[in-house]
Amino acid sequence: MSFRSLGKLFKTKKTDKSESKEIILPTEGFERSIAMLLAYSGQDLTETSSEERDKPESPSHRCNLHSVAVLRFLGRSHGLSGADPFEDLEIDKIVDVFVDFLNKIQTLEREQDPELKARNVVAFNEEVALLYLTKLDAVIATNRGHLALSKLTWADFLLAGMWDYIKEVLEIVANNKFHNVELLVQQLASIPTVKLALERISHNET
Repeated sequence: MSFRSLGKLFKTKKTDKSESKEIILPTEGFERSIAMLLAYSGQDLTETSSEERDKPESPSHRCNLHSVAVLRFLGRSHGLSGADPFEDLEIDKIVDVFVDFLNKIQTLEREQDPELKARNVVAFNEEVALLYLTKLDAVIATNRGHLALSKLTWADFLLAGMWDYIKEVLEIVANNKFHNVELLVQQLASIPTVKLALERISHNET
């Protein structure tokens, strides 16, 4: 999984066959997060043909913000946001931390020299990743297994959908160092409808 500037056009298709709505998904990196949230809400993503895809030329760092906006919108639409503006602010605060972490990973991933990239990953894990992931893990512990408000929100799906990408780029092996992060991801991925959506994505990637 990687961040790209290529856009994709998806239709959110309700399982009860009611009218579908089209949304723009600016970067493939967030497809898993959005698919997980929609699956939890009883919907799925149906990719349109390549001829129908929109391909914006916006910089890749802006794509992250666009994709977060899509997740925020879907979270609000499906009861996975705050109860008021102050609660929404609490969600946005921790999401800003996470997106900042993702942007730093994206910068690391751009390195073309394999040897230099490998050295950079080691340094990044020791100096940056440990700081961010320790903070996120502590926040989840404080919020009863969630990123914000001590309840399930769209922010949890953002983290869960991006976790495999983070582990792949940073070469994080399974351990108990970030137990709360791992537990949150596992709990969301084990929800039957979410599990089915993830299996569908994995099948399409092979």
